[in-house]
Amino acid sequence: MNWEVSVLSDTKKNYKRFDTPYYVEDFIYFFNKNNIISISLVNEETDGNNIFPAGTKILDKAYTYTSNSEANTIIEHPGYFNSLAKTTTCTYNCK
Repeated sequence: MNWEVSVLSDTKKNYKRFDTPYYVEDFIYFFNKNNIISISLVNEETDGNNIFPAGTKILDKAYTYTSNSEANTIIEHPGYFNSLAKTTTCTYNCK
């Protein structure tokens, strides 16, 4: 699949910058300077079984932040890459 997408990011510190990438999705986050808010389709696309209209959000997240521009909570809305909504709280340990 080759899909043309539009990526919207915030201006805060990438919460995945400390993680070692293991999966393809991890590399998208690892090499991005900021947190990804959404990924939307530019054109109508298909995955072979489903047709998605242009503008479909295949990834949709919202964040709250600490005063140090770190992600505090991550709210993931259902999309192509995740079927369930979930909220994650981030904890940073200084060493």
